[in-house]
Amino acid sequence: MLFKPRGSITVFLCIVLAVLIPLSCVLVDITRYSLAKKQAKTALKTCAESVLAAYDRQLKEQYGLFAIYPRDIENMEKEIYELLSSNLNTESAVDGFSDLYEFKVLNIDAIPFYNYSEPFVLQQQVAE
Repeated sequence: MLFKPRGSITVFLCIVLAVLIPLSCVLVDITRYSLAKKQAKTALKTCAESVLAAYDRQLKEQYGLFAIYPRDIENMEKEIYELLSSNLNTESAVDGFSDLYEFKVLNIDAIPFYNYSEPFVLQQQVAE
């Protein structure tokens, strides 16, 4: 008899596990990627809200215009960089916590796109 049934379960389990283990690793990586993306978006949103919290309250109360003080772009980018780095790097904030993602902020570009010194923008904002 050439065919013996001994060890057939072991071979079957090896074949099944050879498929299931890489599949589970891929699913874990996809989940980690989506969570990292969500965490980065949340940190960026928190950082933007922190920067926008320095709006001109007097201008808002008197005229209903929401504007931040004119600042140097480099200082604003530096502030955003520091806030974003502290929000993303949890390793320095909590002892005994391993940082799974090791985020690094590479570049910050703050682009102011509305300026109240332009008459069209001011007229549009006052009309609203």
